[in-house]
Amino acid sequence: MIRIGIVEDERLLLEDLVNHVDWDAWDIEVAFAERNGAQVLRRMSREYVDIILTDIRMPVMDGITMSEQIQKRYPHVQFIFLTSYDDVSFTKSAIQLNAVAYLSKPVNMNELHSAVQEAGRRLEMISSAEYGARLFREEQLIRLVGGMGDDEAVDTFPGSWQVFCVQIVNFLSIYHTRSAAEVKWLTTEIKNRLMYFLSCRCENFCAVYLSKGEYIVAADGIYDFSEMTGEDEQELADSVGTNVSFHFYFMHGNPLIGAEQFRDRYHDLTQLKEDGFYQYSHADSLEKSGKTIQECTRFLMKHIDDESFSDALEHWFSSVRQLRPGRRGVVSECYSICEALLNRMPYLSGGTEFSGYDRHDMLHMLEELQDLDALEQYILSLKQNLHAAQNEPGDGQDTVRQIIQHINQHYPEAISAETLTKDFYLASNTIRALFKQKTGKTIHEYLTEVRLEKARQLLADPELRIKEIAVRTGYRNVSYFCKVFADIYGVSPMSYRLQLPGRNGVHYASEE
Repeated sequence: MIRIGIVEDERLLLEDLVNHVDWDAWDIEVAFAERNGAQVLRRMSREYVDIILTDIRMPVMDGITMSEQIQKRYPHVQFIFLTSYDDVSFTKSAIQLNAVAYLSKPVNMNELHSAVQEAGRRLEMISSAEYGARLFREEQLIRLVGGMGDDEAVDTFPGSWQVFCVQIVNFLSIYHTRSAAEVKWLTTEIKNRLMYFLSCRCENFCAVYLSKGEYIVAADGIYDFSEMTGEDEQELADSVGTNVSFHFYFMHGNPLIGAEQFRDRYHDLTQLKEDGFYQYSHADSLEKSGKTIQECTRFLMKHIDDESFSDALEHWFSSVRQLRPGRRGVVSECYSICEALLNRMPYLSGGTEFSGYDRHDMLHMLEELQDLDALEQYILSLKQNLHAAQNEPGDGQDTVRQIIQHINQHYPEAISAETLTKDFYLASNTIRALFKQKTGKTIHEYLTEVRLEKARQLLADPELRIKEIAVRTGYRNVSYFCKVFADIYGVSPMSYRLQLPGRNGVHYASEE
């Protein structure tokens, strides 16, 4: 969907443009509304738009000065100017900016619609040309990191580049708790947001989604991405919303390289992630056992019901840190340990559909954990949770009722099976399976229903902005909120609000 930013210093006109133009019918999403150009430049650093509808004469920074600065950084943006002044010099500047239209106030809706359609036509032409060129570069980048690049691929990336990886944290949890369509939408949306994030910091870059939540990025050296702060990473996370976070992988010093070195750099980054997996806080404090992983595992199994289990587990992980048998083998052995713990629980070991789902989900969780410390903590938590579960009466229905009550009370917060483990004594995979069995819905599905029902109620309050409603209902990204709302109710939040009985002519809060 095309995104528009509206800039107008007259508050009433700004509210009319935001709330009383049927942008949905024109397939336009209002990204933001501001009252001067300086505010817009700050917004543009974290939100992308395709069209700027702006007044020319404004305090702090006029529309022409603002547009000139925007065009330098974001050349695709189309401008539609509004003015109540017959100023030849401003008109000439607008023409030099290749403005789509120059509309007089009061705004004629037919003229505005025609201007928006023309802006869309220009964007489509730009997009078609840029899309083909971008796809070609992305294909060449994949060939280069895969070691299949030829002279043409190398020539596509002349000069020196910084190459790094961006990983979606807890991607497998997302993959196994959402539909294939949601995962595809999310990875594509993240790529778009990542590209905008990159464009705000450098001029030449290419980003490609590989698999399993990983992106590879090649960017020029204007901005050293390895020097990013936590605020930078949070900016990317906030732009995506939906409680997603990221981890960036750089080589030490982040040296610039030529295209012919892309394959080696990607191999080094992969090894860096593998080294990170073997980080273990207790490794230096324990003596080497001199045993194989299998021998350590058998020793651990003998003490699985003893008080010495924690010490035996610590020695097991220390051996893994020293021997490095390969991540897949480590996860497999951890799964065997967890399965042995589960088999100690009679009501979980009857070969039921519930217990089978529990084990399947547990394997995915183990595969996703980032290092040995996390794996050890998971196993210890599972043992503690299963021990506490022995005191659970009935079939778990009471636990599900408590989870539902918790979601109903805390829906604006980030909630998942993982976050619920601190409030309930079951492991995250057990919580997920139990909730699905008793309600027929995933935790994510039920949470979405609760949030959108509350949003539907809040839309009846004309003083609340759409963005404020999104935040109140747990959505940090208003675009994602609008998409989810439209998927459930068939219309956007703004269209739903305008359809409410008795709302004709009501002024709604400005969507600033």
